Amino acid sequence: MSVTPRVSRPLGHLAMAAVVAIVTGCAGTPPSASPQATSAAVESPASASQLVDTADFAKKAQDEGWVPQVRDGNVVYCKDESPIGSRLPEKTCLDKVAVQQMMLAEEQQRENMQRAAAAAGMNGN
Repeated sequence: MSVTPRVSRPLGHLAMAAVVAIVTGCAGTPPSASPQATSAAVESPASASQLVDTADFAKKAQDEGWVPQVRDGNVVYCKDESPIGSRLPEKTCLDKVAVQQMMLAEEQQRENMQRAAAAAGMNGN
């Protein structure tokens, strides 16, 4: 019989707090670009590789429950989530960079948990 290690509640809360801190710290308003740089970015079409990267990201985000929406001319990704201790879902909307960082943090957390589980299995715990 194999035993699957479970993350204790305090550790789970700590992990969630770390993800929230990363997203909150990175979701600040970026410095505004000069008008010339902004107009150049609007006028230049996206390259084929940029379009492929964007499409790949959109698919991966949708696979993880993020739905793309356009707000004020910008694409944001939204997800209905229930906060800890509540059963009422709240809509969370983030820009592409914040979603990428959150997905990366979640992936790293999964890998760390898998390594810890493998190490515990090797030690016979």
